[in-house]
Amino acid sequence: MSATLKNPVIKLKLLIDEEKNKVVFVEAGKDFVDLLFSFLTLPMGTIVRLLEMYKKSQKIAIGCFNNIDASVVSMGIEHFRTEACKQMLLYPGSLNHEKCRNLKLRVDDSEATKYFVCPKFVEREQCSERYSNFNTSRCSCGVLMNEVIQLDGRGGLASVGNGVEGGVFVRSDHTSFMITDDLKVEVTSVRLTLNVLKDLGYVDCEKLVEKIRDVNLEEVVTLLECLFTSDSPLTDTFLKKKSSYSTKRIQKLPSPGLCEDREESTPVQTIPLNVIKREGNILFVECGDDFVDLLFTFLAIPLKSAWGIAGDGIILGCIGNLCKSFKDLSVVPGREAKCVLPHYYKCQMQLFDAVTTHKPPTFYLCLSFITGNMGNYYYLSEYSSKPFVSGMTVSSIDPNPKVVLLTLLMSQQHLVVAL
Repeated sequence: MSATLKNPVIKLKLLIDEEKNKVVFVEAGKDFVDLLFSFLTLPMGTIVRLLEMYKKSQKIAIGCFNNIDASVVSMGIEHFRTEACKQMLLYPGSLNHEKCRNLKLRVDDSEATKYFVCPKFVEREQCSERYSNFNTSRCSCGVLMNEVIQLDGRGGLASVGNGVEGGVFVRSDHTSFMITDDLKVEVTSVRLTLNVLKDLGYVDCEKLVEKIRDVNLEEVVTLLECLFTSDSPLTDTFLKKKSSYSTKRIQKLPSPGLCEDREESTPVQTIPLNVIKREGNILFVECGDDFVDLLFTFLAIPLKSAWGIAGDGIILGCIGNLCKSFKDLSVVPGREAKCVLPHYYKCQMQLFDAVTTHKPPTFYLCLSFITGNMGNYYYLSEYSSKPFVSGMTVSSIDPNPKVVLLTLLMSQQHLVVAL
């Protein structure tokens, strides 16, 4: 195997102001833009895990999500309903995962989705009626469902395929894109180039130098970090090799409209809590399964959806610019899609009106070419509408709106879930 296949790279054309040691803008093809947009599809728990894995020498805080992820890691398996419940929180699933496997260079090391059945699925009829995405699930007969099956033509999974007209997220007929230092992405044109240079104050371009750069995995991870921590992620990634941490984190509660803009028929849900305060500050909260399930499910929400739900409540790095560019370059402009999670994240206390779960697909597997008998396989219902954790008790008080809670998670660093 060639070195290029083992260590894939993406070529970029950088326009650099050497006097200021600054990237003015980058000209890139769809491979790099698809890579940038793939960051928005990563679940928050996956982002935390990847940065901790690749950036072992320094702690990268992503709001309070690090604390929630650390809580899942530290909690014993006896506090979860099943082993699969902990596994799906440590390695959150994404409906875009299979699509992102078509990226030329990807940062997510998650394995492809697997499907498991009971080893006795041929022998017993009741064992051939369900499948699971986790090999720690148990069949109705009590045996572990650890027999891997290969499924082709996975109907019902919109994320599977080669992407949009040959690309992953952007159209393949867009051959060149301009990306400014604060991650605003647009299709390249002469007028755009002139306008960007004019807006940045470059009347004389003699001091600007053009360089060709190969982007590798190490720089992609740095860029993912800088997305949260820098106002100039391209400069910090390609020239300084680290985040400058220059951005200001501004947090404010969402406007009342975000909390009240819901259908009248939608019931108001409350979660019982016992809040312990001192001098007006919350020291800790005692709660039951519902609230912990709510917090843990935040790990599965993709970055783009988390940002969209939080609204204008926070200013953090250049996430907002990248989200707006993704929306502007979408093949269906002006259409805001609901956040859709894999079906096994459906719990008793639903997150928001803007979040729903994907309907599990049904597969048909021929068990006998002679008799023509067919086996109907569908998702193991063990995890549907059930909590992740068990054994927690509580007293009562109504919590803040869940939109406010997610906004705080994105911007602050003092939330810890512990037993």
